[in-house]
Amino acid sequence: MTIKTGLLPTLAALTFAASGGSALAADAACKPVTDALVKLAGTPNHARMHVTAAYQSAPTDGETITTANAMYVKAGGTWRRSAYDPKNEMAEMTQGFLAQKISCKSVGDENVAGESAALYDTVNKQEDGTSVDSRVWISKSRGLPLKQTIDMDVGGKRGKSHTEVSINYANVQAPVGVK
Repeated sequence: MTIKTGLLPTLAALTFAASGGSALAADAACKPVTDALVKLAGTPNHARMHVTAAYQSAPTDGETITTANAMYVKAGGTWRRSAYDPKNEMAEMTQGFLAQKISCKSVGDENVAGESAALYDTVNKQEDGTSVDSRVWISKSRGLPLKQTIDMDVGGKRGKSHTEVSINYANVQAPVGVK
């Protein structure tokens, strides 16, 4: 899915950011990842993203805060409300799951900020022959993504990009002064 903010590709709204508008395929091994992303779309969160890419002169940082009714995007040091609608996003994700050619593999467990997480690698084969490779850490107790990395070939001379996302669910509130 593409984050509807025009900011950065990441975790549904961060992930399957890079998967072109939908999320995960019917691959049975993807069910825990799919379930976590659907749950993420309906759960208030604060995500921080760091992108390094061959086409950028320097890494890019960004943030999103998603509440029950809105998403806010911080770019260039300024918070703005996005046109993103969390309720519509959940419906779009659910409808689009079967459209992608994504495979998933459980690769163990790790701790993220002191929380036990199941770790999954995913590969999304694109029509142009490239792939989007992702690693996602899913909280074992909450079933929500805690962290994700996304590596993709963005095409031609633009080269490759690497995105790191961390997601926090505590005390999520809209940025002060943004309507």
